[in-house]
Amino acid sequence: MAFEIIRSREEVLPYISNVQEAADLERKSFGFLPKSAYADFALQGRLLVAVDEKSREFAGYLAFGGVPPQARIFQTYVAPKARGQGVGDRLISSAVEIAEERSYLSLRASIADDLGAAKEFYRRNGFRPMLEKQGGKTTQRKIVVHVRELATPSLLDLCGEQPVIANTLAITGRSKRSPLYLLDLNVVFDITKRRPNALGAGRLFAAAMENSIQLGISSEFIVELERNWDGGSDPILEMARALPQYRTPARERISEFRDLVGPILFPHRWRQGALTVRDESDIAHLATVTSEGADGFITSEKAILGASEFFERNFGVSMISPPVLGKSIEAPDRNSAKYRIETGELHISIDDVGESGFAEVEAFLEHSGTPASVISEAMALGKSHSPRRHILAQSEEGVCAFASWSPTTVSQPMSRLYLFADERNSALQPILDRLLDAASRDVAKIGPAILEAIIPADLPVTRNMAMRLGFRPSANEGMRAGKLQKLCLGGLIDSRNWTTTTRKVEELSGIELPEDVPMGTSPNELVCISNSADEIIRVPLSNLEDAFSPAIIFGTGRACAITPIKPRYAESLFQGTLQPSLLDAPQAAILREKRFFGDARTYSAIAEGGLLFFYESKDGIRGRGAAIAVARVKRRYLAPSEGASALSREKGVLSAQEVAKVAKENQACVTEFDNLLLFAKPVALAKLKELGCADDTNVVTARKITSSAASDLLAIGVPHV
Repeated sequence: MAFEIIRSREEVLPYISNVQEAADLERKSFGFLPKSAYADFALQGRLLVAVDEKSREFAGYLAFGGVPPQARIFQTYVAPKARGQGVGDRLISSAVEIAEERSYLSLRASIADDLGAAKEFYRRNGFRPMLEKQGGKTTQRKIVVHVRELATPSLLDLCGEQPVIANTLAITGRSKRSPLYLLDLNVVFDITKRRPNALGAGRLFAAAMENSIQLGISSEFIVELERNWDGGSDPILEMARALPQYRTPARERISEFRDLVGPILFPHRWRQGALTVRDESDIAHLATVTSEGADGFITSEKAILGASEFFERNFGVSMISPPVLGKSIEAPDRNSAKYRIETGELHISIDDVGESGFAEVEAFLEHSGTPASVISEAMALGKSHSPRRHILAQSEEGVCAFASWSPTTVSQPMSRLYLFADERNSALQPILDRLLDAASRDVAKIGPAILEAIIPADLPVTRNMAMRLGFRPSANEGMRAGKLQKLCLGGLIDSRNWTTTTRKVEELSGIELPEDVPMGTSPNELVCISNSADEIIRVPLSNLEDAFSPAIIFGTGRACAITPIKPRYAESLFQGTLQPSLLDAPQAAILREKRFFGDARTYSAIAEGGLLFFYESKDGIRGRGAAIAVARVKRRYLAPSEGASALSREKGVLSAQEVAKVAKENQACVTEFDNLLLFAKPVALAKLKELGCADDTNVVTARKITSSAASDLLAIGVPHV
């Protein structure tokens, strides 16, 4: 008997009742999903169905989803008549193919430990057990997380026989930041009015608090609510105003977008020229999603969900419903007594290990089951002229992590990082962020360098954090080998050092970068990369910077702005004067990604993916009155002062009162930035005026500057890691 796997929504929708019946039969194994969720999976292209080629009889299904960079399989079912004929294997193969097409790096399935046949099925299909966790309170089952690495095309494919890595980033797809999803109005109604989708919607907000995803709204969202507002108390409007806001594009841009998507979303009303106010509002929402580079739009509107394939194909944006995305997100572990959201209130110590501290480190490593030979290598002192760095991280809960790495030299541009962590510690994520970034910056001081991280396979949180910073499995080694590698470029790369940098990159990895530095007109600008065999791939510029961080690649088309910052804020946010350190500091200082707060009117001056220069103003006897740093803008959005205060507690340094002063008309522009480079030679105000970066009013608010002025500013300031 021959079977076919169908995936298009038109083909899959007639089999929804079969899928629902099968899911009901296996509820004990699968858990609960509302019946409507399966139709949502089908509409969004996340449901595969197996059918008999001749009779078209239902033979099984697979439901999948996930949040980049990891896809997830939720349910796999094969009808009794079709079992033993490879239907399940075919379903898995199809899911793998789709996940690779969408540039996911791995595929995950969570299986109850008592389901022996299911575990064997997934292991036979290339999945490996990576983590055990406790299931729900009702069943008290142990859950085993299985993961399969995907053959997503990467720079590794260009390296040929090179001995070192180039598996640094996916060819396509967006930056590996936490995915950004904008919300439709109906999703907020779901959670505030406890509609049937409230559980899925609620999990979205929980995941946002965990930084697994980021949520936002378009300014049209507020306009839509205020259209029917009577001026009284409205908790929904208050909740919406607390979310990050992204401005809708200009009227001309929306009009062009309307002509493109109107016939797809609302064909009947479009032909009649009778789009409703709500239709026009939906179009404005979606125009914002595509123009702001969001990863997706969360909605319950069937017309929009039905166009998922169109938006995925044309814009790389997912249209997804709350139940499907909610199912894709790991629920926070509320059973842990150590779980805390307010990580900014924890006192974290990250410092070099002194002589008296090595005994404590050794006890920590022995307790975690680390082999004696690995402990010896990790704690080695190195050579007298190039001693290893040994860093210990602690919180009130005890030792959190230990890291050690060797310095690099021009003749030895490779370093090995050992990283061990207590993944039960609630302060861990900001600590890992700091340690990985500090090691990357340290080894890149000499220019392009390879950093190999030794991270045990049983530390999934630590490994995932490393992969977010551009680390990837070593060539010819799987995820369980414990080795991850990345190529660190080492600061600013522009036309002045592009040739020498590209030559060094080719020596280290076999990768040939373009002859000329990329223009940088968009974070999604494709950069052509090849090897000696003339095999070519195209990588978005933002991905290239993520993979090679710490790095800023400056081309003449890159958007740039300069903004003032007070001395005490610069001290707190940038952790010191000219060189980042590993001493105790506010949480924002030790994080790679930080938040800066300005007047809402600066929104249009700061471009996502562009560069932001920081001018340290004079404040009495403090302050240098000079440009002191540059960073890459990850994203910027609007937030009311109340919401901005909460954001500042995590990645900023302003108090609620200080945010209120910044937020004119009760709204602030929040800029999230990374790849911060401090100037070795701060550029004084007089020179900034000469370059056209400031006028007679000095630098009192964020303002755009030309790429020519930015190039001169970079040359004079000499930014460094």
